[in-house]
Amino acid sequence: MTPEKKILLVDDEAIIRESLQQWLEAEGFTVVTAANGTEALQLCKFDPIPVGVFDIRMPGIDGITLLKQVKQFRPDMAVIMMTAFASVEDAVTCINVGAFDYIIKPFPPEKLTNLIEHIFGIIALKKKCQNLETQSNSIKKWLDDYKHLLLADDAASDIDSKDWGRLRKDLNDIIQEMSEEL
Repeated sequence: MTPEKKILLVDDEAIIRESLQQWLEAEGFTVVTAANGTEALQLCKFDPIPVGVFDIRMPGIDGITLLKQVKQFRPDMAVIMMTAFASVEDAVTCINVGAFDYIIKPFPPEKLTNLIEHIFGIIALKKKCQNLETQSNSIKKWLDDYKHLLLADDAASDIDSKDWGRLRKDLNDIIQEMSEEL
């Protein structure tokens, strides 16, 4: 089963928010929407949504301020900033604050879909790396646990077949887990 691909879409313009929501949901994403930065902050605090799409120009908390605040407590959230009022200064600020990307409205919805799919691909790779690191640590622990068998004062031949059988089974289990991950 594939994990839920959840997105937080923040735009004060209802027509843009609703049309992008419909498009993204038709593409298979779960979309949570917010009409302003305050609402978005509340959603981010209580729901670990992995991807955000924030408009820059909004009344109240603008998108850049929202990005800064979200990154303080959700540094792992990948955020795409969008705007109809592009400026180099805003683009640089967004990237420096931690935005994944910056896109200019109007844009073809496929461009947003491709960016979001790319982000979820990166998230999946990071998860695989974490799993492999965990498995690597399991192997290290396993080697430490059985090191005494190989370095015992008695000769290696004194290790009984039960110990070797358990050693072989443990190693096979670890290899099987790693194979399933790949």
